[in-house]
Amino acid sequence: MGFSAIKTAAGAALAFVLFAGAASAATVGFDGDKPKKGETYIEGGFLFDDIRIVNGNCLSGSCAALNDNESFTMTRADGALFDLSEIGFSLLGEGKVVRARDKTPSQAGGNALTLTTDQAVSVSFSTSAFKHNEDHVVSLDPKLFTGLRSITFSTGAGGNVRLDNVFAASAAPSNAQAPAVPLPATAWLLLGGLGALGVLRRRRT
Repeated sequence: MGFSAIKTAAGAALAFVLFAGAASAATVGFDGDKPKKGETYIEGGFLFDDIRIVNGNCLSGSCAALNDNESFTMTRADGALFDLSEIGFSLLGEGKVVRARDKTPSQAGGNALTLTTDQAVSVSFSTSAFKHNEDHVVSLDPKLFTGLRSITFSTGAGGNVRLDNVFAASAAPSNAQAPAVPLPATAWLLLGGLGALGVLRRRRT
């Protein structure tokens, strides 16, 4: 084994030890078994209550569906905090136009997906900014969607919504301390790599 190979092995061992306790992440595509009415849907370590999953008009495969004034809630299965960083959605249609008695439009139809966190943060994506009947992928502001206990997805203003490819991860500890090193396997791996590196250097000298 050459010097560069041993160096690479030692580096990989060190990286494994340092990141063994790193936060787990998941992209929820809603492609699992469809829940029956009243059941909780589980995917990637996350729970979704009151969710409805369909196959039509999705970004890929299956997706979560929300009709006008419907909602569902997302939490972690283990009750821990999590970060939400990206979602994909489509605003289908723009709802009905409300007309006055003289048949003139008095209120334009619309459509909106609203995200509301347990920290009372609320953000909406509507047809005023996102074209209806098109797929959109949006990166969320980490200042607003970090350290969540739960988040509710809801609709309003008419129309309906398809939600797909929700990217979330377990929240990093607030003290940001290095994770504890699991023993004994990773410690021996690290020590073995460093020892081999030291032996090779001694031979070269």
